[in-house]
Amino acid sequence: MSTGYTTAIEKGITFKDFALRCARAFGALVSMRDDSLDAQIPREFKPSDYYKDELDAKLAELERIKGASTAVLQEDIHCENAKSEAALAESRKKALTLKAKYEDMLEQVKTWTPPTSDHTELKSFMIQQITDSIRHDCSVSPEFYPRISLSPEEYRLKRIKELGKDIKYYSEEYERELERTKSRNLWIKQLRESL
Repeated sequence: MSTGYTTAIEKGITFKDFALRCARAFGALVSMRDDSLDAQIPREFKPSDYYKDELDAKLAELERIKGASTAVLQEDIHCENAKSEAALAESRKKALTLKAKYEDMLEQVKTWTPPTSDHTELKSFMIQQITDSIRHDCSVSPEFYPRISLSPEEYRLKRIKELGKDIKYYSEEYERELERTKSRNLWIKQLRESL
């Protein structure tokens, strides 16, 4: 039985094209795994812009925070608190909706009469599953949606510290992305030269 890689042999695929088709199963070409097997393998891969874009955004935010006036920082605090309150309200709404569904199912389970004594433990298990889920899934803790109660200067220092961590992370990840891309390009270059 042929595979996605071998079906083209019947149609007369060349060794070089077959090798390149099979190369998609390896790490250097992992980004092409969902592409058509007939899609061309590029001569050179470009690094993803994700980490670079995030790094640039964090650096810009750091400069903004460093130079922000007290009024701007106060507005940032107000906006973050509003977002936190909205997220808490949404989380509570979802929890209440889910709790209503759980309670409806719990009522159905409680009124169900097991067909035999062998099924009694099933009923108990079902009740336990729902009650555990209510306890774990339907309580919303405000601590996950904290209000900022810092002065503008304390907030600035907190944000500078957070952004410093983010900048370090995205810098390191971008360097790794550049190295991965360099390695992938070398791997595909060596493969092409061998064919």
